[in-house]
Amino acid sequence: MKRTSVLVLSSVFFFLTVFTVVSASAAPSVGVVNLQHVLDKSSVGVAAKNKMEAKMKEFKASLDKEKEAVLALQKEMQKKVDVWNEETKKGKVLELQRKKRDFRVKQDDANLE
Repeated sequence: MKRTSVLVLSSVFFFLTVFTVVSASAAPSVGVVNLQHVLDKSSVGVAAKNKMEAKMKEFKASLDKEKEAVLALQKEMQKKVDVWNEETKKGKVLELQRKKRDFRVKQDDANLE
């Protein structure tokens, strides 16, 4: 009985030391990647960057055109508000609000993309 308990304890001790040494020698290593450098230097990164810039220019042109339309309607309202009847004023105010809302929605969509 004494022999088996000594044998069991010694084998447990042996396995514990072996697994501790193995796990200590296989320490994880940490690597660092500079994503900006990868995007600037790799062909895939440059292509993606160019594609994104082209899409941004397209959105900007569309938003600028929409902004000009809103500003033109605002200027028209400021100039002609005294001449218009109430019905025309209400229609123009609603149109301006709709255009402003559409502009904000497009701007938010462009920011999300």
